[in-house]
Amino acid sequence: MMAHVTASALVSENKTFCHPSSVDSVPTAANYEDHVSMGGWGARKCLKMVKNVEIVLAVELLAACQAIDLRRPLKSTPVVEKVFDFVREHADFMETDRSLANEIEAMAKLIQAGKIWELVKDHMEAYVD
Repeated sequence: MMAHVTASALVSENKTFCHPSSVDSVPTAANYEDHVSMGGWGARKCLKMVKNVEIVLAVELLAACQAIDLRRPLKSTPVVEKVFDFVREHADFMETDRSLANEIEAMAKLIQAGKIWELVKDHMEAYVD
């Protein structure tokens, strides 16, 4: 449950980052220069949001794999089973309550590196117009 609490907190943080940086433009130099774009701050917020999303996706991926394990011997689709097997190479089934920090970090790095996308892209690209 605490992993989902973490994910919820990151989603909430991202909602605050969605406030447009442009509305914070302020006059400078005694009103001589009236535009400061805040574009740099907007870009930094966007990068932080991407990292947060990677962590949220990692939590959801671990939770989904745990759920699949709990529903065995049922099987999912071949592409989901391929992702499941890959995740299980990096994160064990959670038999008892324990910290998931290491697994979340590992999954986030794999997501960032595009490893999950490599497993599913052929399946997903079939849905692109």
